[in-house]
Amino acid sequence: MKRLKKILLALFTLAIATFLLYWCFRQIDLKLFWEELSHARPLFLLLGLLSIGTIIFSNAAQWQILLPTSRSVQFRALAEVVAISLMTANTIPWGHAAAIYFLGRVRNVGHTLALSVMTLDQLFGGLSKAMVYLFVIAIAPLPLWLERACLSFAAVVVCFYV
Repeated sequence: MKRLKKILLALFTLAIATFLLYWCFRQIDLKLFWEELSHARPLFLLLGLLSIGTIIFSNAAQWQILLPTSRSVQFRALAEVVAISLMTANTIPWGHAAAIYFLGRVRNVGHTLALSVMTLDQLFGGLSKAMVYLFVIAIAPLPLWLERACLSFAAVVVCFYV
């Protein structure tokens, strides 16, 4: 009975996804799309895909480090949650809440621990952005106004952590 329920749920989900894809792409001129895509540089497309893959991999690794060792989660499951979370964070206003929900649904995690992991993720994200700004200031010749803006941003971020 459970297997039938899973199959029906998967078919229902597939039907909704198919409808949404149709609805989103119904006004796209496929001939024009393929013509424009033929002008794209494959190297840049590959670099973009590699960048996305690297982000998913590094985020999943970070979440695995942030999870307590008593709550081990397979890396693949975390990578799937990270991929879905990144998509929702870029498309809907409550994307991080969705990430907490999805991570909380993973076996052995729960929503309380997911909230803790996401909070630490955001804290580390802010610090890493401040570090990137400081790194850019150190290696790149920037106009004085931009250097001051980067330093100010980094200082504000660091102040929030102190």
